[in-house]
Amino acid sequence: MNEPEELQRVAESLWSFLQTVGFVPGGEHAAWTGKVYSRSWTRGAGWKRDVVECHCRPKPSSVSLGASWMIPGPEDGDAVLVSAINSAHFFRGWPEYSVPVRLPMLGRFFEGRWLSHLLEDAKRSVQWLDECASRPGALAELERTDRNGPGRGTPIYQWVQRYIHDNAG
Repeated sequence: MNEPEELQRVAESLWSFLQTVGFVPGGEHAAWTGKVYSRSWTRGAGWKRDVVECHCRPKPSSVSLGASWMIPGPEDGDAVLVSAINSAHFFRGWPEYSVPVRLPMLGRFFEGRWLSHLLEDAKRSVQWLDECASRPGALAELERTDRNGPGRGTPIYQWVQRYIHDNAG
């Protein structure tokens, strides 16, 4: 399956911004998972790694944007996901960004609007990642009850807490 044009345009717009804040692309083309096309960008942030991901579902056409941060794992070095957000939901309360494609001419007309929302949320996502780069910001994020990541009170949660105390600036 070929990568949808919407995702190509989104990826170009995201890359224009993300490269200015230290991200590098996870690949030249979108990966097909069987349900969605996926692109990612990563940035080494000292003691943690930041990721921005964009997924495009072909039918019905929609785009989702996510951001997450990880740290090296305790034993084998595999990354531990500490926290992740769905940007549309986190910042707007939307499940995703709907792509208006039923009438191609109207879709292109309205594309600027939904794309500007997505880019605004990409900037807010990077700001969220930056806030999580400090010890106080990372620990505050770890306490957020609706956070996606290790469950409170688990051994890996306690290990993550210690890692942040020892390594975050």
